[in-house]
Amino acid sequence: MQGKEAVVFKGSRAGVSVQVDPEAPLGAVVEELRRKLSAAENFFQGASVRIELGDRQVDPVEQRVLRELIEAHGLTVVDDDPAAVKRGANGKPKRNAPEPAVSGIRGGLEPPGEPCLLVRRTLRSGQRLEFDGSVVILGDVNPGAVVVCTGHVIVFGALRGVVHAGARGNTDARVIALRLQPTQLRIAHYISRSPDDQVPGPSGPEVALVQDERIQIEAYVP
Repeated sequence: MQGKEAVVFKGSRAGVSVQVDPEAPLGAVVEELRRKLSAAENFFQGASVRIELGDRQVDPVEQRVLRELIEAHGLTVVDDDPAAVKRGANGKPKRNAPEPAVSGIRGGLEPPGEPCLLVRRTLRSGQRLEFDGSVVILGDVNPGAVVVCTGHVIVFGALRGVVHAGARGNTDARVIALRLQPTQLRIAHYISRSPDDQVPGPSGPEVALVQDERIQIEAYVP
């Protein structure tokens, strides 16, 4: 992936197309998309945008994450029909395509139909978010902010506040972030705190989960 862009913007008379690298992890796509949208916000303001997924296999959650992120920057997504979820580069629907594990951050984490809250902003100090289900945050969780939910917590940004996943005792809940640096992290009744001396974090997303009766943090691999 080195030297290859996860997201490429191309303009035409019809509007703007966002071309997504089929092999790029979802975390890399979201991070690069956020950066490019923020850098060119005034230039793209009000434009119509078409998301081109190529041969990428996505599910409705991943498609919704991309759509919500683009629209949060004042653009309008067009041709966002359900059939596009499994459409290949030739524009034809893929038949018998396997349900993806979402390249990945939410795929396979919870059964279909489980409630999931999508938050399109950064949570700042003093803000508290509680939800009965899983939470996906398109932004950061700053120090002093608190997130409590009964399912998983997924942050497409830096998690530096307090987070409690599986708040009703679900030890299978996970916490995933592009930068996982919480002041306190809880899963069910297990508690983990950040060390006093912070060390440089990894270059990719991390996942916190319960293993061997304690919270473990490791690199997230879709």
